[in-house]
Amino acid sequence: ILFKSHGTVSASSSVPPLPPAMACVLAAAPPEISCAGSKGPAEPLVCSHCGAALASRNALFRHLTEKCDPLAAKAKVEKERVVLAIGYLGSRYHGCVLNEKDEAGHQTVEGAVMAAVRKAWGGDIVLSVARCTRTERAAHAAENLLVLTVRPTLRCDDALRKALEGAEVWLLAPSGPAPSIFDKVYSPKKRAYTYYIPYSALLTAEERLLWSVGGVPAGLTETEQPAAAGLWVAPVPGDCAPEEIVQLFSEHGGVQISAEDVFMTPGRGQAEVRLSPSSAAASYEALNGLIWRGEKLFVLPLQEANAKFAVQRRLRQGVKALRGPPKGLRSFHNFISDIKQGDPAAMRQLQHCSAGSAFSDFCPDRGYGHRWVESDWSTVSFSAADFGPQQLRRMVGALVAVVRGTEGLEYLTRCFDAAGPPVDTVAAPAESVCLEGVEFGYSAGDWRETLHLDGAAAAAMRRRIAARAVEDGRRPWRDFVHALDAGATRAKLVHRLAAAAESGALEGVLEALEEGAPVDAA
Repeated sequence: ILFKSHGTVSASSSVPPLPPAMACVLAAAPPEISCAGSKGPAEPLVCSHCGAALASRNALFRHLTEKCDPLAAKAKVEKERVVLAIGYLGSRYHGCVLNEKDEAGHQTVEGAVMAAVRKAWGGDIVLSVARCTRTERAAHAAENLLVLTVRPTLRCDDALRKALEGAEVWLLAPSGPAPSIFDKVYSPKKRAYTYYIPYSALLTAEERLLWSVGGVPAGLTETEQPAAAGLWVAPVPGDCAPEEIVQLFSEHGGVQISAEDVFMTPGRGQAEVRLSPSSAAASYEALNGLIWRGEKLFVLPLQEANAKFAVQRRLRQGVKALRGPPKGLRSFHNFISDIKQGDPAAMRQLQHCSAGSAFSDFCPDRGYGHRWVESDWSTVSFSAADFGPQQLRRMVGALVAVVRGTEGLEYLTRCFDAAGPPVDTVAAPAESVCLEGVEFGYSAGDWRETLHLDGAAAAAMRRRIAARAVEDGRRPWRDFVHALDAGATRAKLVHRLAAAAESGALEGVLEALEEGAPVDAA
């Protein structure tokens, strides 16, 4: 802004330049006002058109616009809001949010989208961007939303899709004007996540030992420990009789069994069939995926099924402890980065938690007798209005520590103790987490329908993510499990034990061991 003072003109860099028409009429004589913005005694500003004295710059601008120089008003920039529904693989990206300082060195999802938009729709089109949900480095998203403020222009989705090729970001719906439900796109009512966890990280030490030599997993009841090989079959209708299972195996599996070989528990919708190993292998190949009585059959080797059910029971117990009471807030201070005990920002509530089932397991190799301990992955799901930094990853890390047997179930109780001592938690790998979707509440309606989301594209996105989460997550999960086994959830005790051992303080060593420090940690 130009100031005229005793015949001299100076410029202030602290405010944006005025249009020439307004700059030429701004005249005043306050010698104490400098271009650095320091102020002396306040003096009126004078309009050079009519000589009116005004008390402030804002008053002068309003006076010029309304009376002396209407053309001096700043022209409004034409713009419109466009919403993009996207899915992406986060492997190569340093998070979702644009890195304004070093986008070239640390690529982000928003940076890739902005580059594609400029290439497809015009170089200087994007004015600003608002995202629905931040995702951190290496995390994936099956559904996320970006609202772009852009200059009006012709938009071609085909050109945008072509510009996104190779970026591992996909457009899930046609671009279009942002409806009012996206006015606060950054504040959805619910964010839902899925976490992929390898079974190798969930088995207890005893289970890992037994399965490594082909034995029956521990922790099962006597009725769950089969004396012979067999198959687990589901879904089985509630009115199904054992004789129908016998007929199923005879007609489609080519195996003759008796009703005494079929074990069914009323109301569970499944059957266990005892078979020899060779008959089980043949029947598995014939029956798995078969459409029977209007449903697609899901078949597992009996020992594998029982081992997975034991793991999933522990998962459900842990998930229930994380979920907590249906109403009221709890302190998540032990799960959120840079949050101290007693901080109000730690008080939160989970909307939903659930563990997957054998039906939802990710199994790259589904053949009979495959090494499922190394190849199969289970899932857990969480949703909340918002999650703090690393909250979800540390919750899953604590859950795995309990299911694996590194910690007892009371460990999760201590994590939520707002008055207790701090608890060490370890963040699970980000490479295996997926932002599953977002919701804006019942009053907003179904935003997917509003945007005409492509269901086939969304399903394909989820398949890509499942495969990538497993592929990228194998090594990070091995490192995570190694950290758990090395005492990462008891880091403070490990430090005390090491210090006591180094100083020769026997009493300190015994005290640390009694409180749970790993025996070989020092």
